[in-house]
Amino acid sequence: MISFIKLAHLKKCQALGMPIVRDFVGNHGAVIIDALLGTGLTRTVGGPYADCIKAMNASKQPILALDCPSGLDADSGIVLGQGIQATATMTFLLNKPGLYMDQGRVCCGQLQRHALVDDEILHRLLASVLPQAYDLNADALDDYQGPAADAHKYQRGACLVIGGQQGMLGAALLAADGAYAVGAAWVCAMVSADQM
Repeated sequence: MISFIKLAHLKKCQALGMPIVRDFVGNHGAVIIDALLGTGLTRTVGGPYADCIKAMNASKQPILALDCPSGLDADSGIVLGQGIQATATMTFLLNKPGLYMDQGRVCCGQLQRHALVDDEILHRLLASVLPQAYDLNADALDDYQGPAADAHKYQRGACLVIGGQQGMLGAALLAADGAYAVGAAWVCAMVSADQM
């Protein structure tokens, strides 16, 4: 059963002379536009959707994903069953955390964001929403003031890094190095004994 909105989109495509196919067969056209599933995906992709994603990935065409590669959880970065392996992703309004985490970093390809509206308007509208993640760039560091050169170690901050499960010591060490590099005077990495 096709919804009214999908039917309206289908009729617009037909009016523009776009060919409509029932099954995806690769190697048609110069680029594949992935707009199959959206950012609200929360369940495993199966059935004809999974078949279509497999066929798109198997084709040799570049894939441009719109907003989020189909099959990717935009919040966690986990592929739910089958996921598009995009050449590039154009995300809209805000960056989604899942595009930068876990499998999302691989699925997105080259990532670009388009605000669709002026960034100032967008930030005003979202002022009451608590973010789950922050996108830090050079501008975010403009207000950062390092510790005074003569500050005592207890005035410079402390950092405790807990991590380094078996085979994963690198992340804990990188986090500790990063804390020290930005000015923390006392840095301690707490790892399991078998990592030492």
